[in-house]
Amino acid sequence: MAAPQWPKKCPNCNRPIRKQSWNKLDLKGTMPMTRGRDSEKIQLRNCSCGSTLAVPESATKKSDPPSSMK
Repeated sequence: MAAPQWPKKCPNCNRPIRKQSWNKLDLKGTMPMTRGRDSEKIQLRNCSCGSTLAVPESATKKSDPPSSMK
């Protein structure tokens, strides 16, 4: 599944949410998401305005640093 583009924008208050701040939002839970043969969990987190946002877990993982930085 394609990862969402960052920053995300809350549809209620238009607050931009960057990948680095996603994990600071209040986690409400996870749920399965299936598209065709692909399936994974999505995270449900609340914006400070109270709106619930959903992002695939694969998009929330930190990426590895470039090999030149290891």
